[in-house]
Amino acid sequence: MAQIDLIKTLREETGAGVMDCQKALSKANNDITKAKEILKEEGLLKADQKASRETKAGVISGFLNENQKIGALLELRCETDFVAQNEEFINLANNLVKQVAQENPKDLESFLSQNYIEDKNETVDHITKGATAKFGEKIVIEKFIRWETTGILTLYIHHGNRVGTLVELEISNMAEEYKQLGKDLAMQVAAMNPLYLAPENIPEEKIEAMKQEYLQEIDQNKPLEVRNKILEGKLSKKFEEICLLKQKFIKNDEITVEQYVKNFGKNVKIGRFIRFQA
Repeated sequence: MAQIDLIKTLREETGAGVMDCQKALSKANNDITKAKEILKEEGLLKADQKASRETKAGVISGFLNENQKIGALLELRCETDFVAQNEEFINLANNLVKQVAQENPKDLESFLSQNYIEDKNETVDHITKGATAKFGEKIVIEKFIRWETTGILTLYIHHGNRVGTLVELEISNMAEEYKQLGKDLAMQVAAMNPLYLAPENIPEEKIEAMKQEYLQEIDQNKPLEVRNKILEGKLSKKFEEICLLKQKFIKNDEITVEQYVKNFGKNVKIGRFIRFQA
């Protein structure tokens, strides 16, 4: 096989640059198998050299199985928006989150040691380090989560892959109206970033800290009854900001999310939700 054909084949199989392939083939005396090993070793070395760099960009990728019982989110980070917008980088994130959903790793360490679903001869760790060498930037899996439910899950990835959400509905019916409800709620979480489902889900110490903060803002010369009403109003306003059910519904700000959900029947409940942002 001619040198140029060897370089082309090696590039197609490894994704390495032309010059890197040429150098690896030269060192390996045009043995493609040995050249692959050389590229792999050099890639791991490059990854180690970039380990201290900051990853200020990235994408959120999500996966939902066909019956909407298993869902996952994953944040893959890099150094620049240029790489974050690269199709190969996004595809890597999509493959990794699919692996999270299918293989259910218990933590990042076990995930990195798993064989990569798209290439069983490589581990996830080697794949991400190889991506570091290929893109010339530090590539790391920042975090991931996997949910499994007896209800249904809804996934939403915002345009640009910077925000992703999962919402669980505690229902078993897959009717289209419930799918739309789940989608609306997932979009609500993406847009409004609630921290809690309802006021009763806020830890007591957090509420107490809010009270102490707001009490300092209230004129202590006012009657106790007036001060309590002001405090109640401030807390209520805060709950409307941080509690999903108390937020104004983004598609109709004349109602709350809680009122919107009630339109689907008393047996429909939100189980949990989560939001990732890159």
